[in-house]
Amino acid sequence: MEEIVKHSVTLGSDPKRMLNGPTISPPSNTAIGENALRKLDEVEERASPKLAIVVLDRGFVYIGNVSVNEQWCRITDAANIRYWGTTRGLGQLALEGPQSATRIDSVGSIDAPRAVIHIIYLSKEALQKWQTLLR
Repeated sequence: MEEIVKHSVTLGSDPKRMLNGPTISPPSNTAIGENALRKLDEVEERASPKLAIVVLDRGFVYIGNVSVNEQWCRITDAANIRYWGTTRGLGQLALEGPQSATRIDSVGSIDAPRAVIHIIYLSKEALQKWQTLLR
């Protein structure tokens, strides 16, 4: 069984920090097992983190060139992934690229408040397929 690494989360009593959410401290490399380190290496080998799938609040899913700051997530050359068309979930789009049943709608650029649920970076294979489709 792979070792599970827990992040320590602290809110403290500072109201500003409570409104901005928890402070998450990442685990140290010494706390990560060998298998987990291999997985981290695989993620680093993935193509440019700029083109990514972003899941926003209320289930909106976009793909585009992503940049994030303290308050906003900007997605340029964005497309809404209206219908995933997958058999193995959203991750399949990040690993394999768009499927024959995937449906997208170009939307230009989006600025979303930090209501980002998560960002999924693309594999090299998927990156090439998405770049072809989004041109």
